[in-house]
Amino acid sequence: MALPIILAGVKAALTIGGAVADHAAKDREARAAEAATRQALRLQRRDLSIRGIEEEQAANQGRALAERQAVGVSGVVGASAASAGVRGASVDAMQGEIQGDLSRAFDSIDFNRVASLDQLDRVRAGVEANAQSQLNSIERPSLMQTMLRAGAGALDAYSVYQRFSSPVGSDAPPEAE
Repeated sequence: MALPIILAGVKAALTIGGAVADHAAKDREARAAEAATRQALRLQRRDLSIRGIEEEQAANQGRALAERQAVGVSGVVGASAASAGVRGASVDAMQGEIQGDLSRAFDSIDFNRVASLDQLDRVRAGVEANAQSQLNSIERPSLMQTMLRAGAGALDAYSVYQRFSSPVGSDAPPEAE
């Protein structure tokens, strides 16, 4: 009589244990995939932030260079005009032209900086959407499915118990008299 109980217990333990172990393994895989995706997103965000800072620095350097060149040219024009004894509207016009060139250079640098930063924002939005898509596609284990597998294992174990606890030949239909 102990053999059917032992067989049923072993069957139940193996089935239920397998369902729980499978659930735990799938859960670990899902958590690892989620952590990897989040880490990749953090790294991509960091890289995009660095690129944004580099764009700002490049724009600032471009502005500083344009201003130094304008000051240098303005100084040369002023010195040349003074040494030649030229003054008045023509020198002022040249100085105005230099300032106009500097203003146009600043506008161009600022436009390029804003365009680059806007592009980085669009890339960032795409990276985040891709990461969210990857997070949504991670297959997570179903607790309900695990419970159903464990329940099926318990019913199967009960079936094994019933089959081995019945006397031999008791499954045969009763003979008609």
